Amino acid sequence: MRVLDLGSGNGPILAALRDQGCVAIGADIDFVALQKCSERGHRVVQARAESLAVRTASVDGVVCKVVVPYTDEARVVAEIGRVLRPGGTAQLSYLAAGYYFRYLLLGPGVRRRVYALQTLVNTWWYAVTGRRLPRFLANTLYQSNRRLVRYYGAADLELVADPPARRFLRLPVYIYHELRKSHDAARADAHQSE
Repeated sequence: MRVLDLGSGNGPILAALRDQGCVAIGADIDFVALQKCSERGHRVVQARAESLAVRTASVDGVVCKVVVPYTDEARVVAEIGRVLRPGGTAQLSYLAAGYYFRYLLLGPGVRRRVYALQTLVNTWWYAVTGRRLPRFLANTLYQSNRRLVRYYGAADLELVADPPARRFLRLPVYIYHELRKSHDAARADAHQSE
């Protein structure tokens, strides 16, 4: 299996995938981290999550661990849908509202609380207007199931697992999703090329 680790960092997931017999490819924007991965023999590509330097329908799986809050979430999900082959799967984890409410109320420190408040306000603004606040005010969004499911549908991705996650104030702290690329997408592409 060819598996893309989106936001591969220093490569711990790449190493685990390789140990399981996968052909693992790392994608990240951090040149230093990619250099370390390359020195360890990992295949890597420098790319933003919104614009992957990976061929369409070329990977069997995608792993993405808490990268999306710092990106344009709709474009990242579209890219995951683009690079997955029909029937391919993705394992994604996100930061949800409970994560930021926990920081807002419990800290540690003033900086974390301000960051949490900025993220909450930025996400609410984004949900209402479809735009983020100016970057100097906030650059992070928390994810919600409602927005994610909408993006999945547009990218021909089916949500196949949404296991329960830890909660704070009854709000999810994390969201864990397993997705599958629709086989119907391949049929639609075949009809368009005829």
